[in-house]
Amino acid sequence: MSEQRKRRTREEGERRILEAARELFTERGFEAVSTREIARRAEASETLVYRYFGSKMGLLEEVLLGPVAEMMTSAMAAARSAHDDRRRMETTHVFVSALLEFIDANRPLLAAFVANRLSAGRTEEADALGLAPFFAISESELRRRHAESGRATDVPVRALARLNLGLVLGTGLLLDLLFPEGRPDHEKLTHALSRMIAATVAADPPIAIL
Repeated sequence: MSEQRKRRTREEGERRILEAARELFTERGFEAVSTREIARRAEASETLVYRYFGSKMGLLEEVLLGPVAEMMTSAMAAARSAHDDRRRMETTHVFVSALLEFIDANRPLLAAFVANRLSAGRTEEADALGLAPFFAISESELRRRHAESGRATDVPVRALARLNLGLVLGTGLLLDLLFPEGRPDHEKLTHALSRMIAATVAADPPIAIL
């Protein structure tokens, strides 16, 4: 078998396993599903599940973080092609809206993921939640936009990039706790978060966070 065919075979196997895992986790919850059941639905061997993803938690990580990576990649590409503040605001709005919807649709799985990754001393790991690649993408884009606009801030770009992403992730995950009286309108919430993120690109934000 050629290397190209092997690669296509592996990619197809990974896709089927991920689809099966996503379906089963959504239907029954993370804890109630076994890797054997995932392999059966994917029409693959359980050995391949472990070979490709390492563990059931590795599968869950890919199920959750894979789509977020795609959203961020798409958003960054759109931002680079935007030539004015209005268009850049629109791309931010689309990304924030999509991320909030994804969090809401996958809340139980995200809760299981966070609880597992932060348990048993994982909080001491540098990247316990696997967010380092997203921080790097966000920081790179923020630096690019600051350089492009000639604007400066006394708040470290590294901190701004993480706080921007944390703002949306934290709001999405803690929405019901933040608004116990009832969730705000999705569009209004998206607009507010997008405006807050856009402010980090503006010249000299008035409040130094760190």
